[in-house]
Amino acid sequence: MNRRCKKGQDISGRVMILDTYGVVQVDSFSRLNGTRLALPEVLEVLNGQKDTAYGFHKIDSDNSYFWSGYYASAIVEDSQVIGVALFSESIADVVSNINSIKQNYSAISCIAVLVVALISISSPAIFLGRWNNCERARLLLLWAILKSGFKWTAKTRLQSWAARLTR
Repeated sequence: MNRRCKKGQDISGRVMILDTYGVVQVDSFSRLNGTRLALPEVLEVLNGQKDTAYGFHKIDSDNSYFWSGYYASAIVEDSQVIGVALFSESIADVVSNINSIKQNYSAISCIAVLVVALISISSPAIFLGRWNNCERARLLLLWAILKSGFKWTAKTRLQSWAARLTR
């Protein structure tokens, strides 16, 4: 294994030098030499839109995929862009951490919604402290309808709720 390959693997990334046409002249893994890369980051730097550019890409590989970050910087001589230095690195650990955080937030949000729903359904009297009798009657009637699964035609149930109002 030559020194370039060893050094590229040591930094846990890949370093490539591209010419003005986007053709790889030097690859630290020696796999893409002579290949034209038409990555958006490379094109932005070669067209002079930016001095540096970066992007994140989902790479398909053997029935699976991984995420990679590309960081491109212009190589300039006499105020002319003569090439691009491109660094590529796997960001799979960052993506898995973000997915883990998203799952945790989703679980916490669901639990919070359930807790609020359970508290509001099981004990509406907690929220009735400052309301007048008319507002209480409306809320208790609504609560009775919801709790009974919209089978609120039973007069005894409504009468029991009305009796609670007079207390």
